[in-house]
Amino acid sequence: MKIKLILSLCTAVLITQPLSAADPQRNWLTQAAQYALSFLYPQQQAATTPQSDDNDLGPNQAELDTQLLQAVHDGNLIEVQVLLDAGADPNKANEHSETPLYTAAFKNNHEMIQLLLDAGADPNKANKYDQTPLYIAVYRHNNLKMVQALIQAKANPQVLTTYEETTLYHAVLHNNLEMIQLLLDAGADPNIPNVDNETPAQTAKKYGYTEIAELLERATASPMIKSARKT
Repeated sequence: MKIKLILSLCTAVLITQPLSAADPQRNWLTQAAQYALSFLYPQQQAATTPQSDDNDLGPNQAELDTQLLQAVHDGNLIEVQVLLDAGADPNKANEHSETPLYTAAFKNNHEMIQLLLDAGADPNKANKYDQTPLYIAVYRHNNLKMVQALIQAKANPQVLTTYEETTLYHAVLHNNLEMIQLLLDAGADPNIPNVDNETPAQTAKKYGYTEIAELLERATASPMIKSARKT
């Protein structure tokens, strides 16, 4: 990792950490030094370790990508920007196929989502259960602002997870008429049933969401809809 990146990360700590003379364990200068050393030490190790020519993903890139995933998880916008500027891959997933954007959605962090999208994050990369950032934004958080940002970035609303659940289904469960209209306008298929063979309109009726049921019933006959159900 470049010394410039180390210094940038130290600067981020100096900017964001409050000065506390009464608590030497949390002194910002100490934290900054420790933070720099945590990056410098693996850099020194890498400098003395022979690297294979056929390894396209060198240790510096792998370190950047790992640090990016952690910084997104921690909600550290400054560190994320520094890492992206240094070349971290916004689409590199962890062992669970969770990308930084997925993690930002899981953490309900709209600012982080926008930062990653601006850096080229793919809104349609899913985890091992075929759950995309858009699905998570609807299912876990019912967050209209995040959903709008993801759809604007061309997120595909035609999500069908391995549990046979859709974004539209969860928007119905949240009784969110505005969210449902947004998903329909983006191309979500109102005809796809859940694992119990129940369509979103039927789910809305079951819970007494009359206005939503009527909206979905008007949308079900659209010939422009392409099903996301797997064969």
